[in-house]
Amino acid sequence: MKMHISDGTCILCTALFFLVLLSKLVQHKLIMFTKRYGRRHAILGLTYLVWLLIGFYGATVYSSTNSYRLIYRDPIVTMNQRYSWMAYDITLGILGVLLTISAANEFKHDHVKNSASGTLDEHATVTNKEMLEHSFYQGLNLVQVLFLHATAGDTSALYRWAAVLLATSPWLVRSRFPIHHFSDNYNKLDERSSGLVRLLYRVKKYQYVFYKHFLLHGLNISVALSGHDLPTETAFRMYWLLLNTAYVMEFFLQTLVKRRYMGQSTMLFLQKVLMLASTLAAFRVLQHIYFILSLCSLVMNFMYRNQDVLNTMTILLLWIAIRSYDGDTV
Repeated sequence: MKMHISDGTCILCTALFFLVLLSKLVQHKLIMFTKRYGRRHAILGLTYLVWLLIGFYGATVYSSTNSYRLIYRDPIVTMNQRYSWMAYDITLGILGVLLTISAANEFKHDHVKNSASGTLDEHATVTNKEMLEHSFYQGLNLVQVLFLHATAGDTSALYRWAAVLLATSPWLVRSRFPIHHFSDNYNKLDERSSGLVRLLYRVKKYQYVFYKHFLLHGLNISVALSGHDLPTETAFRMYWLLLNTAYVMEFFLQTLVKRRYMGQSTMLFLQKVLMLASTLAAFRVLQHIYFILSLCSLVMNFMYRNQDVLNTMTILLLWIAIRSYDGDTV
C-alpha cells in the first residue's frame, strides 16, 4: 500500500511547522519557559509541547529491526499498543484542560477589551473569557477520545449508542461557558485588522462548523452505528494530534508574537501551514463517517440551535429505525 499524497503533504507541513517553531524557541534559549511569572502555566506548556512531539513521532515512525520507516500499512495492533495510545490520548486531553485552566487562573487579562475575539491580529490579546471558553473545547476533546477508545474493538451496539449520548452530554453545560463568535472577527470593522487576517478568521469559522458536525457529532454517531475501531489507525492518529496542536498553538503563537520571539508574518505563515496540515488530515478521517448523518446534524443545528444532545439522539434513533425497517442490521 503506497503512501497517499495527502499523507505525505500533511507530514511535511507538520514537520515544517514544528521546525520553524522550535527554531524560534531555541533562538531565544527557551526563556519563556523559565520566567517566574506564570511558571506553572509555562511548565505545563512545555510538557504539552514535548508530549505532542512524542505523539507525532509515535504516529509516523516506529522501530523495526533497528531501522525506521513511515507506517502507512496500519500493522496488526497488539493490546499493549492499544493501551499505550489510550494512555497517551487521555494524558494529552488532561494536559490540554489543565493548560487552559492554568492560563485563565494565572493570566486574568481583566483589563483587556477587544472589538472581537481571536488570536490572529497582532494587536489582539486573549481575554480571560476566551481562555475559559477554550477549556470547554479541550474538555470536549478529552470526552471524544475517551468515547472512541471505549467503543473500539468488540463492543455491543446498545453500549455504543448509550456511549455516544454520554459523549454528547457536555453540550448540556455549554451555556455555562463564555461564548464568542468567529464571525465577529470579520463582520465587526477593525481598522487595525488586515484583509488576510479577516479571511483566515472566515476560514476558521467554516473549519469549526465542519469540525462540529462532521468530525465531532458526525464521527461519533457513525462510530456508534458502525463500531469502527479508529484510535489506532495512522490516519486518525495524525488527525487527532493536529487537532490538539491547532487548539493550543492558536494561543501559544500569539504569546510568542507578544513577547517578540516571533514576527507577526511568521505567526500567520505557521497558522496557514497548520490549517493546511489539519485539513488534509481531516479529509483522511472522513471515509469513516456517514455523510448523510453529518449533513443532518448540520441542518438540525440551524433548526434547533443549542440542542446538540437532542439532535444527536434524534438522528441516531431515526437511522436505527430506518435500517431496522429495511431489515438491515445496525
